[in-house]
Amino acid sequence: MLKKIITTLTGEDASDLSEARRKHSRVGNENDNMTTVCVGSYEYSVRDWSKGGVFFTAVNNDLKINDTIEFTLKFALPNGMIDVPHSGKIVRKTFDGYGLQFTPLTRETREKFARVMDGVISRGFGQSSIATYH
Repeated sequence: MLKKIITTLTGEDASDLSEARRKHSRVGNENDNMTTVCVGSYEYSVRDWSKGGVFFTAVNNDLKINDTIEFTLKFALPNGMIDVPHSGKIVRKTFDGYGLQFTPLTRETREKFARVMDGVISRGFGQSSIATYH
């Protein structure tokens, strides 16, 4: 039914809505500053993140769309800090930040993300900012 409505309103074929959906659930960071990202010698606030990417707030004209950068995500969890060094590609730029898509995750990086998610869950869903949208 939804596909029919979209097709009627837009005139476009909406047969594959799954392509527009996110692959990973996002974890927000608006209220608790649990996560930051270090790029070079700068540390930026993270607005939200998932196992596929991160959006961080920054006004930095040195970063451009399609740049591949090295970074370290820093997670402040109840049981301590977890640093996740990785790389990614800038895929979106806004007036106040950047969307970064991760390069394929290594086994070690996947394990660190699993530990981070355990820490987020241990804080309790009432305190976390886990987004349920896709």
